[in-house]
Amino acid sequence: LFLGAQGIPYRHSVVTNMVALLPLQHGQFPFWRNLPLPALSSVFLLRRDGFLESLYPLPTQSPFGARQNGIAVQSIRAHPQARSASFYGLATAFNQWRLGAWNQVRGYPLVAGVGLPRSFLLAAWWNRMTGPFAAMLALLLLSTFGYWTFRRVGEDRQRERSAHDLRLWEAKERAEVTLHSIGDGVITTDTQGRVTDINPVAESMLGSARSDLLGKPLETVFHIAHEGDHLPVENPIRRV
Repeated sequence: LFLGAQGIPYRHSVVTNMVALLPLQHGQFPFWRNLPLPALSSVFLLRRDGFLESLYPLPTQSPFGARQNGIAVQSIRAHPQARSASFYGLATAFNQWRLGAWNQVRGYPLVAGVGLPRSFLLAAWWNRMTGPFAAMLALLLLSTFGYWTFRRVGEDRQRERSAHDLRLWEAKERAEVTLHSIGDGVITTDTQGRVTDINPVAESMLGSARSDLLGKPLETVFHIAHEGDHLPVENPIRRV
């Protein structure tokens, strides 16, 4: 590989030229094989005008010394003043989609770079995501199981509540039918002594309509007095 020639100054004049040559074996630097690079990765050396000088492993689609038009060359042309850049796209030397980066070789019209195939990146991503994905799947299954369990429990409780409300309603209806059918006057109250119901006999005895008496304190509806002297008597509901 011819890297260039440079004059060597001596006492303000150039007396000789220095030529830089690097040995390649089948288009590769021998030491590239020992680089600690991931599997399926590639190392390349390109001229800035797009000619492929060296590549490891060997190219499958493009010969050495041929002008390239792959994603690395496109990146170099797109960044003429940059010392380095990254790229992602179709690498024509392998006819593969690759992600990589290149760096300018100082003092020479060359760039060196590395690339990784998309399949390697996807495999690495999947290996990294296997654990979190399994955890997310387990969490999703657990959440689904919990949701259906709580929903089933909620539906069971709702059915029990509906059945309980129905029993209460039926008991209330039976009580109202009973109270409205007997010959005695009956007034019912809540725990605060407010009238909650009154049967027709009590309405007749008090001379007031049921709708006018509901919610009123029992003392204002039914005046409790002693039988003998008719003195006021404490409302027993209050004591209860």
